Order: sequence, then structure tokens, then C-alpha cells
Amino acid sequence: KEQLLGLYVLDCANQDEAIAAARDLKRVNPTAVYEIRPIMLYLPGATLAAR
Repeated sequence: KEQLLGLYVLDCANQDEAIAAARDLKRVNPTAVYEIRPIMLYLPGATLAAR
């Protein structure tokens, strides 16, 4: 019943900035549902930053 219609990959400095971007997108398409997921860039040989 659900479909994946597309996704946006945004480079945000923090979660507040990501939420603000999702709110802006919601104004354009008020019936859509937006989910914020953090992703990390993987570079072979680079050490991963501690969270």
C-alpha cells in the first residue's frame, strides 16, 4: 500500500536545520510525510568520528 516516491539528501549542520528544511518542504506539499534520517559519508581508510 505504501510507495517510496523519492528522497532528498540534504547537508544540514544540525538537526534543527534539518527540521526547518522539512518544514519548508511541507509547505510545498502539505499532504506528504517527511522522515529525517541521519546518514554518514563513508570514506575507505578514514576513521569514523565518535558520537
